Amino acid sequence: MGVKKKFFFGFLCVWILFFSIIATTYKKNTFINLPTYNINNHIDFFFKKIILPNQFNLSKIFVTTDVLKAIINLNDGQIEKLDLLKYKNKLNSPDPFFFLKKQNNAIYVANSFIKKTDIKNKNLDHKHINFISQKENFILNKNNSILSIPIVSYSNKDFIYTKTFIFKKGEYLIEIKHNIKNIVNKQYKFNIFNELQKNFKKKDESFFLKKIVLKPFKGIAYSNEIDKYKKINFEKITFKDNTNILTKSGWISILQKYFLSAWIPNSDGIKEMYIKKDDNNLISIGYISKDILVNSKSQNTVSSFLWIGPKIQDKLSLLANNLDLTIESSFFSFISKPLFNFLNFLYKFTGNWGLAIISITVIIRLMLYPFTKSQYVSMLKMRALQPDIDLIKKKFSTNKLKMSEELLLLYKKKKIHPLSGFLPLLIQMPIFLSLYYMLNSTIELRHAPFFWWIQDLSESDPLYLLPIFMGISMWLVQKNSSNNISDPLQKKIINILPVFFTFFFLWLPSGLVLYYIISNIITIVQHSWIKFILLKK
Repeated sequence: MGVKKKFFFGFLCVWILFFSIIATTYKKNTFINLPTYNINNHIDFFFKKIILPNQFNLSKIFVTTDVLKAIINLNDGQIEKLDLLKYKNKLNSPDPFFFLKKQNNAIYVANSFIKKTDIKNKNLDHKHINFISQKENFILNKNNSILSIPIVSYSNKDFIYTKTFIFKKGEYLIEIKHNIKNIVNKQYKFNIFNELQKNFKKKDESFFLKKIVLKPFKGIAYSNEIDKYKKINFEKITFKDNTNILTKSGWISILQKYFLSAWIPNSDGIKEMYIKKDDNNLISIGYISKDILVNSKSQNTVSSFLWIGPKIQDKLSLLANNLDLTIESSFFSFISKPLFNFLNFLYKFTGNWGLAIISITVIIRLMLYPFTKSQYVSMLKMRALQPDIDLIKKKFSTNKLKMSEELLLLYKKKKIHPLSGFLPLLIQMPIFLSLYYMLNSTIELRHAPFFWWIQDLSESDPLYLLPIFMGISMWLVQKNSSNNISDPLQKKIINILPVFFTFFFLWLPSGLVLYYIISNIITIVQHSWIKFILLKK
């Protein structure tokens, strides 16, 4: 081989060696993307000691779907903040409804974490778990229906813990998958803790608002094998009332007027529900899963579901047994549910919830017309008998028993039932209460406008005009139906009732006041029609 060829060959070897060193160095420091779904790749990522890129040195990640906006803290793997994008925080506010939040003076969080337990010792301390993420911002695109967000722990040498949040398009249900991979020659047990925490501060309210005005329930609720649906008001939970319940099924939740958060387990076996309160009025309700056994060099995955959003009756009923009971409808739920379905049906035709309320009021009053007619005819007959009644009362004023017997004989002779006038009232009261609870807890009616100054049928009238109209209409009804009362005291009581109810209705939802106004107007029209027919005969 000539000198030139030897020189060229040596030069080529040097360059090959040089590029090999550069390539090896570059490979050792190359930043790679964290795989999204393959758990085994996560393990390779950590244990090959590849240098972490700057994007993995994050403290928080941000998630946006079409209905939710969330912040997940990577220091503990919890959802730190969550907003509901489809609902406004306040009427005419540009800000979305703030749901989960963690501030100094306001805490409302949904926690989900694991606790490692030695197979022989169930009292090992729980270590704080930190996570890393592939990127900082996760957005559910219009073309996708699922957004899967894995975060991986690196703070324990015995196992790899991957926590995956799964968001779906248009859904308020979040699936959380806990994948635990044991990487040592030792067997471990794990437990999944899912809990809701909220601090409670008692508000100072007037006696009237506290005792008289009906308010929506705010507190915790749960369901298990023993209690189909049990709720506890925040005010009634004390520091000493720490509760632990063993159950195979059920759910836990925190309720407010239109929204709720709820953990729904997705695993078999006995779970332990707990309720507790600390010295800072932080109330916790949660459950602990059964022991999850992870053998040496193996893995296990457990899922749970978190609902964070509005009380949508149809979706809650499909999600878990008895979860739809969190929509407050009191004792008359068997009335309020079909009543809302019918109201929703009318809304599809009218396009306005106020018009739908007017329509359902007219239909209900037309259905009750036979009872209204019976009541009013009975009242007119009682009015015609008033001279005879007064005569009997005067004649037997000293003998109450004889007076009652003579009055009953008079009613029987004239074929009048003295209690028939109360029948329409007894029928309307359950409907009234069902409408109240429906308007107070149905998310579809939140911030629903009617017209002009009424922009939220679920809240009280800001100008108090509807309660005044209601009082006037009630006074007209009373004036038309109390002419047969001769007792001055009874007349005074009846005359003051419209004033009392006007004051009472000042704080009630505008939709309910609207129902009562239309009902009174229909009553006046029906009474006039019945009187006209009777006079014609």
